[in-house]
Amino acid sequence: MPAHLRRAAQRVAKHEAGHFIVSRVHGFPTGAVFATVLDSSGAFMGGSEITLARPLASLEDVSLYLTRRIQVLYAGALAESLTANGKVVNGDALSVRSTAAKDDFSRATELIQLARNLKHPEPATHEEFQVQLNAIDGEAWNAAAACVEKEHLLILGLAGRMEEALMAAGLGVEARMAAATIDALPAMIARFAAN
Repeated sequence: MPAHLRRAAQRVAKHEAGHFIVSRVHGFPTGAVFATVLDSSGAFMGGSEITLARPLASLEDVSLYLTRRIQVLYAGALAESLTANGKVVNGDALSVRSTAAKDDFSRATELIQLARNLKHPEPATHEEFQVQLNAIDGEAWNAAAACVEKEHLLILGLAGRMEEALMAAGLGVEARMAAATIDALPAMIARFAAN
């Protein structure tokens, strides 16, 4: 792949690594991570195989599931903004959230509505409703940011491997890291061996 597209490869790699690692932290089973730099403009797409289904025996289980799932959706934009020293740049993450990660954000918005209805089943004025939505959104965003920063070494390490795979794959060719390859990484073993 042309060297000038390394930044695009880095962005998509960090984004998908963020989803993957935060999913794993929250106990969601994970599979492969894959991405493609589509063309010379740097447009890209990617994904992480995450198993979202889990037994939900109570409304508390549903609420916890929604909270974790929203954080996983936000983790991509937050990871994309990570600096080399492991800090989230909130303004950059918010920009990504409203542009490149708008599909993640629209899914999160729907889940926030559900989480709000579970937490506040009583009638509310439009203003109260919006305050409640904003509170849930802010809590999930901040929790996801804290998780991304805490796990930044894993995220950046996985992203670095994915970035190199993308550069080697070339333009328009999917780079994929299998679950077994990721799970065999020493840092992954050290972090998740007890889980």
